Amino acid sequence: MPLFVEELTAALLTSGALDVQEHHYELKDWNPARQLPISLRDLLQSRLDQLAPADRTVVQVCAVIGGDATARIVSSVLGEPDSRPAREALERLADAGFLQHTAGNGSYAIRHALIENAAYESLLKTARTRYHVRVAELLKAGGFEGMQAAPELVAQHFTLAGLLDAAVPLWLESAQLALRRSALNEAIALARRGIEVLERAGNPTALRRGQVMLATTLGMALVASKGFANPDAAAAFQQAEALLAGVDDPATRFPVMWGLCMTHFMRGQLDLARGYSTQMLAIGRATGAGNLLIEALWMHGVVHFWLGEVDQAEEHLTEAIRIYEPAHHLNAHLFGQDPCVAALVYLTQVHAHRLRPREASECAQRALDLAHQLRHPHTVVWAISGATMVKLHFADFAGTLASAPEAIAYCMKQEHPFWLSALQMMMGSASAHLGRAEEGLKMAREGFALYEMLGTSLIAPFFCALLADCCTLAGEIVEAATWVARARAMVVKNNEQLSRPAVLMVAGRLLERQGQPAPAESCYREARECAHAHGTLMNEVQAAALLAQLLATQGRMPEAGAVLMPYAPVVMSPDAPEFLRPLGEFMAAAAAGQN
Repeated sequence: MPLFVEELTAALLTSGALDVQEHHYELKDWNPARQLPISLRDLLQSRLDQLAPADRTVVQVCAVIGGDATARIVSSVLGEPDSRPAREALERLADAGFLQHTAGNGSYAIRHALIENAAYESLLKTARTRYHVRVAELLKAGGFEGMQAAPELVAQHFTLAGLLDAAVPLWLESAQLALRRSALNEAIALARRGIEVLERAGNPTALRRGQVMLATTLGMALVASKGFANPDAAAAFQQAEALLAGVDDPATRFPVMWGLCMTHFMRGQLDLARGYSTQMLAIGRATGAGNLLIEALWMHGVVHFWLGEVDQAEEHLTEAIRIYEPAHHLNAHLFGQDPCVAALVYLTQVHAHRLRPREASECAQRALDLAHQLRHPHTVVWAISGATMVKLHFADFAGTLASAPEAIAYCMKQEHPFWLSALQMMMGSASAHLGRAEEGLKMAREGFALYEMLGTSLIAPFFCALLADCCTLAGEIVEAATWVARARAMVVKNNEQLSRPAVLMVAGRLLERQGQPAPAESCYREARECAHAHGTLMNEVQAAALLAQLLATQGRMPEAGAVLMPYAPVVMSPDAPEFLRPLGEFMAAAAAGQN
């Protein structure tokens, strides 16, 4: 309403129907037949129509520019070499209330958005298109007072001009730039804007590659912002895959395969993930592009790891680390983490499961050093979380509690919900084993609740086993049984074979607690055999120790000694981790009992 009154007053003044007095206006020469505009839009259009043609053109150009404009900019858009006419028009328009000064350097902007809309709508389509193209070209060339415009602003002008061939690459560039600087919400909005532009244009085949890349970039930004298993991210990657027909460019296909591999992987769909990681590896080897190959190698290795195929995992992870070059860190800004740190974190897990404590420690430290050197937040979270998990595997519960808070601080600051949930569960398990069972169980429950909210299923069997263990320590036997059943079902569903021995050992401990030694013995024997098949000596020794201790409680010391004897060189080694020392004492007692 205030703008309507202002514009109506200005219109009456221009027509001579109002006379300006010292403190008020007086109506004069009023003709009852005079037609007043009944809407603000009509009023603004009437005011524009009363302008001289040159002034109307200038205000229309300002509406196309959509921001601050100077005489030089306006004259450049109009293709006029002399900026004086534009300067005089800008001054007249400011005096008439269409424009306002915005800075001391001769810049003007349209006074109100509704005036801008009216001026823009008054343009003929051909003139509007011509002006948008000219503005886009000037912005791209730095012709706006020497300022290089953001690509999304140039893209917007090309889009409004209908030049999608020029606009779509710029929408993609702007989204990718935002992703690289971790402006995730901005990246999501820009990628969606580019996709929307293409959809409105009917998804032209000639721009198929740009559409694939926009969908992929959207998926990457959603993964970084909402978590690896985010359903919107999965949908974006699936949309990109559906558009890949006829697109042979490896650099376009590879990120789509990566996104599909990661989303299936984090949902626990390991067999599907292996199919995509195999395609990634084929692209990486065929192209010889190191930045693609290293991503394929570490991802392929990680999938093998959770499938219990540890030999293949170690082979691919080691190769990824070997071919790493500093330039490959750029991948972190697209795929979310530095590929060498990711490979080192998982190679640390391999060394831990194969009971190589010195190698595991060195690998974890190397990952931490590189991550802190690179200063990429999510990469730092990876490194600290990986080191924390190894400490938990080696029953270093105090070390687990000491290292987790730093990673949690990064998670809270950078919003990495997956690692936050995992760290809460690890801290809960460590607390429970250090005698704070109820506190630890509460923490582990909260971590798992967050984990479930993310839609993630990877490592679910292991995390369910942690919950069962915490429940057992807290005396919550019924709940523990529920978690064990869930863990065993998840192993089958996800085919997450690496977690199977840990789940079986937790199941055995619960059965012992329930007074069922025979089923417990079966669980321990199956866990040992499974771990042996995987080549995970850590789980194999742990299962053998539990089996031997159960046999000893039944007075079957010779059998207990026979179970442990093959592991004597490992247990008695000077490099044996701390948690194996009690086992060495038990072995000595078992040997004495046999004699």
